[in-house]
Amino acid sequence: MLGFLQGQVVWESENLPAGGFLETIKGLMPAMESIFTDMSQKVSSKNYSGDQASLEAYSVVTKQLVSWCQDRGSDHTIPDAYVNLMERAIQAGNSQADFACLFEILSDATSKPI
Repeated sequence: MLGFLQGQVVWESENLPAGGFLETIKGLMPAMESIFTDMSQKVSSKNYSGDQASLEAYSVVTKQLVSWCQDRGSDHTIPDAYVNLMERAIQAGNSQADFACLFEILSDATSKPI
């Protein structure tokens, strides 16, 4: 839900048509179901290899979102947290792993924020 709200901030800040963000998200729902199914399988098997974007690529994009927020004076707490999780996973040697490998960081009580 916080990701949705962050997306709405970006949408409105870019002066895109009112109501369009929700319609865009609704259109993504079938793809999201497929993504969540794939992530669930990766977590269950503990196999985080994949043929989609690497964690390193997601990290770059998320850092760009932080920069976008900073440039516009928008709160970036949410993307900061994502960057922190990704950086911890990358430092653990998972730069080329699938996004689902973040499960390991989230489930490790000894893993500390950077």
